[in-house]
Amino acid sequence: MSTIVTMEEAQANLPDLVAHLESGEELIITQDERPVAKLVRENSVPRKARKAGNCIGMIKIVADDDAIPPRGSVRSPADCTSIGRTNADCKR
Repeated sequence: MSTIVTMEEAQANLPDLVAHLESGEELIITQDERPVAKLVRENSVPRKARKAGNCIGMIKIVADDDAIPPRGSVRSPADCTSIGRTNADCKR
């Protein structure tokens, strides 16, 4: 089934017109008695519920993460040049 409205009616009442569309129903918008647009309500598909444990096995935690140097102890050349120093100034 199609509902036909003018452009002026659509501009004034668009939220109400869209809210009253049923699944598969069309809303045809006309201007100067010629169709210029067609709105069709989309059928919504319900999402599946998420289940706990979907990501099991995707993350690996390294047991020896003491081998990673503490934050701030290693400087890259990019760190030195961004503060206006040369690489030689930043080496320890």
